[in-house]
Amino acid sequence: MGDVKLLGLWYSPFSHRVEWALKFKGVQYEFIEQDLQNKSPILLESNPIYKKVPVLIHNGKPICESIVILEYIDEVFEGPSILPKDPYNRALARFWVKFFEDKGPSMRKSILLKGEEQEKAKEEVFEMLRILDNELKGKKFFVGDKFGFVDIVANAGALWLGVLEEVSGVVLVTKEKFPNFCVWRDEYCTQNKEYLPSRDELLIHIKLLGLWYSPFSKRVEWALKTKGVEYEYIEDDLQNKSLLLLQSNPIHKKVPVLIHNGKPICESSVILEYIDETFEGPSILPKDPYDRALAPLWFGVLEEVIGVVSVTSEKFPNFCDWRDEYYIQNKEYLPSRDELFAHYQAYIQRTIHQGSQKKN
Repeated sequence: MGDVKLLGLWYSPFSHRVEWALKFKGVQYEFIEQDLQNKSPILLESNPIYKKVPVLIHNGKPICESIVILEYIDEVFEGPSILPKDPYNRALARFWVKFFEDKGPSMRKSILLKGEEQEKAKEEVFEMLRILDNELKGKKFFVGDKFGFVDIVANAGALWLGVLEEVSGVVLVTKEKFPNFCVWRDEYCTQNKEYLPSRDELLIHIKLLGLWYSPFSKRVEWALKTKGVEYEYIEDDLQNKSLLLLQSNPIHKKVPVLIHNGKPICESSVILEYIDETFEGPSILPKDPYDRALAPLWFGVLEEVIGVVSVTSEKFPNFCDWRDEYYIQNKEYLPSRDELFAHYQAYIQRTIHQGSQKKN
């Protein structure tokens, strides 16, 4: 069998496909959780082209792309077959797998986009669901009389689509429109619980939209770490703002934004109070009501003076002592000073250059 490692994400349907196949075959493996905002050397070395999960590493050799990995697992490891033995049924299975792969982008667009683009994507999803509803009439499995290749790949439609509907408020699947698909989906999730992540855990998945160099984003990260909250960090680009940012903070269109249970919370000081009230762990705000009332006042004072006051140890000795101690004691929560210096130096030079060009 050899050494088997899987690089993945616990909430990814693509990673779960591969885990499912390995468990189906009875293969022992090591799961290595990845961070797509801070990609590990092993991920970059194993998948240098796409730099994404899942990646199966078998005896030191990486295999990428979930569909390719499923076929590899079926061919290499002993155990129940994933693809049908019959050539015709195997061709049918590959056809339906391609169908799911082709329709995946429309499913995501129907949830994430707005306006005409979203409506167009929804129509494509409805057409997909009509086809699936007709195909699944009176059937428990897609191809043949046992669970296999297509059923594993269909996990996103069975579980993740419903989760995304609930989080976004976009309704695509109803029992009135697609009764056969709904019967199949409910049976699928009930029968295959051991291979699927908890629906509740997927629903409470926490995301933070931020910038690595932003003190406002770092405040929120700090608070989440203080509370011991697991979260997904999504680096945004203020020159090319993501759809998720524009939808989550349509008024100010800026970071940080915390997304909890699909609901966005904006403004770092508001987010800190939300985190303190929502999650268990050490208190962030003071327990005493008077001290708690003073805390937001100091938020405002600090906001005004940052970038305005020129700090020297001669003028402000106590502040400088506090600042130096603060940095030493809290290094693990702060970005590298050198990296910040390089970033802001480049930013200032770029701003000056753009200003001189406008004058000319």
